[in-house]
Amino acid sequence: MASMTAPSQAMSYKIHVSEKRAQEELDDYLEQAPKFIIHPYSNFRIFWDLTTFAIVTINMAVIPMNIAFYSKEHTFDNLFLFSDLWFICDILLNLR
Repeated sequence: MASMTAPSQAMSYKIHVSEKRAQEELDDYLEQAPKFIIHPYSNFRIFWDLTTFAIVTINMAVIPMNIAFYSKEHTFDNLFLFSDLWFICDILLNLR
């Protein structure tokens, strides 16, 4: 029973080697990938997703308020236009 919980040098070596090989295969794949592919862990992608989350959060507050207290002043038209354009770009980037 104690041998099952004790770390094995051979097993940890195999895990390390397989992780290293997987990282090398990923690096090779990314080098061969077309230039227009956005890597999921790139800084651009993280910024894009966080900004999209912020816009969705703002829309969750503003749209119900605009529906409930509709006024003819159109104060949020620029925000709605910006968010619509942002989400169109998001769709195009994710589906290309």
